Amino acid sequence: MPFLSDAYITAVLGGAVTGAPKYAAMGDPSARAAWILRADAAVVAAASRGGYSGVTSDGPVPATGAAYEVLRALAFDEWSIIANWYGREIKLGEFGAPSSVLYATAGEGRIDLPGIGRDQIGGAAGGDITNVSSLSTSTAAPIFTRAALEGNGFC
Repeated sequence: MPFLSDAYITAVLGGAVTGAPKYAAMGDPSARAAWILRADAAVVAAASRGGYSGVTSDGPVPATGAAYEVLRALAFDEWSIIANWYGREIKLGEFGAPSSVLYATAGEGRIDLPGIGRDQIGGAAGGDITNVSSLSTSTAAPIFTRAALEGNGFC
């Protein structure tokens, strides 16, 4: 189950009376499902870039709580951008922030997911450390050595 669902989108668009016809008018159900997957993927990617490596739309993780609602709202915002682009016959207007607020700097309006800490290593400016002794790939002999470059005026 992704962050978004047909029922959630229908509710945000105005419920059964106004939202359902708007959503149904957007076209093929398989296209709408693809838009949902794309919006969820954008939020997961932004969360990962922001240091929230545990966020996933499979399940989803987190599955409840304030952080889930923030991610769900961001996914809807991403979905509305996609729907405005591909479903041009229906304009949804302006919504909240794009998912890039998960990795923006504090001065650029960054938001934090409530109750979830950022992984300082896995974020946009972090680095993942790999134990090189576990790698099985051998390295080739160096090409640019002092001996190879001596006659070319480099050393």
